[in-house]
Amino acid sequence: MESQNQTLTDDPKIEEEHKQPQAEQDNVSNEHSQKHELTPGQDNQIQQEDRAKLTQNTSDVQSLYLPMKVKSKELFKQSRYIEALEFAQQYMKDNKVEELKDVEQRCQIFARYVKCVGKTQSILKASQVLVTEIKHYFDLAQDNPRAKARIIYAQSILEVRVHIVDFLRSINQISELHKSHPNDLVVSKFYVKILVCSPKDGVIELKQCLQYLNQAIKINNQVLNKENNYKKLNLKILLTQCKHFSHLYKQNDYQNLLSQAMRDAGTKSMNSPNVLFLMADFNSKKGDQEKGIQYINRALNLAKEVLDGLSAHKKIIGLLFGKIQILNRKKAFAESLQVTEECGEMILKVFGNDENQYFLTNLNLKASIYADMKGEEYKAEDVMKNASKIIDKIHGSLPNKQESIFNCIFYMEQCANYIKLMRPDKVQKIYKTCSKELMEKGLEYSQIKLGYDFLLLQVQQDPEQAVQLMENVVKLSDKIDQQQGFKGSLSILCDQIKANLKIKEGDLQGGLDVLQETIKMSLEYFDGNEDNELLVDPLIFIGQIYTELDKIPQAIQALIRAEKIVKALSGEISDKLLDIYQQLSTLMVFDQKFEKAVEYTIIKTELAGKIHGQQSEQYCQHLEDQAALFTQMRWLEQAIPLWEKLIRITKEINGGENSQKMIQFYQALAEIFIVLKKNTEALLLTQKVITIYKALNGQEVEDQSLGQLIAQCAFLHKNLNKFNDAISLLDEALRIFKKLQATDQAAKRMHGVYTMERIKFVREKKEYDKQFTKPILQRVVPDTPLKVAIWTTVLASLAGVATYVIMKKREASS
Repeated sequence: MESQNQTLTDDPKIEEEHKQPQAEQDNVSNEHSQKHELTPGQDNQIQQEDRAKLTQNTSDVQSLYLPMKVKSKELFKQSRYIEALEFAQQYMKDNKVEELKDVEQRCQIFARYVKCVGKTQSILKASQVLVTEIKHYFDLAQDNPRAKARIIYAQSILEVRVHIVDFLRSINQISELHKSHPNDLVVSKFYVKILVCSPKDGVIELKQCLQYLNQAIKINNQVLNKENNYKKLNLKILLTQCKHFSHLYKQNDYQNLLSQAMRDAGTKSMNSPNVLFLMADFNSKKGDQEKGIQYINRALNLAKEVLDGLSAHKKIIGLLFGKIQILNRKKAFAESLQVTEECGEMILKVFGNDENQYFLTNLNLKASIYADMKGEEYKAEDVMKNASKIIDKIHGSLPNKQESIFNCIFYMEQCANYIKLMRPDKVQKIYKTCSKELMEKGLEYSQIKLGYDFLLLQVQQDPEQAVQLMENVVKLSDKIDQQQGFKGSLSILCDQIKANLKIKEGDLQGGLDVLQETIKMSLEYFDGNEDNELLVDPLIFIGQIYTELDKIPQAIQALIRAEKIVKALSGEISDKLLDIYQQLSTLMVFDQKFEKAVEYTIIKTELAGKIHGQQSEQYCQHLEDQAALFTQMRWLEQAIPLWEKLIRITKEINGGENSQKMIQFYQALAEIFIVLKKNTEALLLTQKVITIYKALNGQEVEDQSLGQLIAQCAFLHKNLNKFNDAISLLDEALRIFKKLQATDQAAKRMHGVYTMERIKFVREKKEYDKQFTKPILQRVVPDTPLKVAIWTTVLASLAGVATYVIMKKREASS
């Protein structure tokens, strides 16, 4: 039998450990682990050296397993997964494993073979082994707890790949086995591994996954590390904490975990790139995309280095997936698409076909990118059609498809893309198919069914059906809470739906009470930690209700609390923070705290630029808010450059001026110039507005809006003392209003107003013209006292000279 110092192998996620435990008896020398190709002679040499390292008291359980382990690990490192599986099958056949009397050794070798199956990412192959071979080995290991632990672990590897209906089967089986053998190191080791690898794809509540992880940590510390320092398993637990439960920690605590992971992984181990990826993701989610890219590139370079220059490997594919997500957050969609193309080629090279989980994940990422790219949305549907063909082909060929929800898992990801594409018909079609399948497989009260209901609710357009669906979602979440014994995160989200139902009934206070209870439940879910993401949306919702109740200070208080939590979790850059700033800037205006309103408006504009880039429609929306606020507060000189910047960016985004938005922006700027009495600038902008308006609505258009714009031009001409042009333009506006007044009361009123204005125009024109028909003294003498005195003196002198000349002429004639 195996000694208690058994090494920690058979790990489906982390392929190499930074440093093997000293207690391991089956260590492989570094010079062997760094080779790419192994000749038969070298294989034999490795086997002999490894066997020589076994101590005298080590049983024969290692004799056949160790060479298989060494060879398969080398093939894994070289990314030769198909070859590794073929080697494992042939090795078992050549060594007549089925004839071995040692049950534990047979199960150990079979578990290694299953790991090779898992590495191929083949869903079909995993399903075949699960159906045809697992039961036989369970029967074989029935009376041997260590052998049984290995088979349960092997089963869990296959179940994760196939997504079986009974997703807690392996956890429950190993839990029962551990209860009867709590101090057995091998049983405890596989118990910990299975708990750490519990499904995290949404089929079970995340808090339940955390409970499993905490149980794994407890067993690892109390049983395993008490005997040996299981460095590889310790690091796996730590990486799982960082990857899947990062949102449970404050920034500083999470950074400490990452630092510990980096120390434990070392600088150049197989796990070092994994830690760098986590650092990249952490910085990217905080909004620092440049630092995220730097870390992910470092991770990719380091991965190639630890893989001895290999450029196509499962680890590299995983890192490239991470890079795609970071590039998407950066809105660098073109570059992101190039990475998906690189990934697709690498997946085919590594796994030999497209019928695997990695290829489907890559297609989903590509579809998501196209869905976010303006003008390229149609390509997203083409990509998803190809993915659907692969999903249906795989699922249709599974021998245990009645036990698998693999297709439902992947179609849920497609629903998210169809929601972005605003295709409710597609979401409803997928929901109908998958919801029926889940109910047929006994999952009508499951987390994944609740997830599908949430997706359908997002695209439900009929108000009555939406209310009915909300009620069904609430009932389902309550049922799930009863089953699992605690209130889950989705159920807490459902409380917001309950609040929404109350509000639809007109019961604002009732909705507020539900949300206050939601906050209480959120704090319980996170063990009293105030900085948790489940608090944010209820607080924002509470802010909106208080606004409706005209309780502005309470609304501001709720939103500031939400702001604090978001900053603690995600730093200074996040979309949620942008939403909070948007509401706070408005509320500060309502509360007449204009300085604060300006502060939040400026902050949110800058934040929108950091998140979406300054050449984006999202940035323009916030820049428009800032320009409008400055205009409203009569900070006109400061508002002008904002409107001008908005006009310039919008023109670049749309590729020209012909848009309704441009009319609004030019008109806003024109009105500022009118207030500032910059009539020439205002006139030029108004004329530009008329040109764009006619380009959008037709050159022959004659409606109220055009009439008002022409009238505005008339007033500006009058201000510039161009009365003839002013009257001519006003006549044109009056003609349009007269044409419309029979059917439009507003046009009739405008016709009356501008008719009176025309009379004033004519009167002012006459007054203006008079100054050019007056005697010279009235026309040229300015009205200032000093200048009047000067001009009087000059004119008097001229008159004296004229009199003198006349008198001289008279004397000469006489």
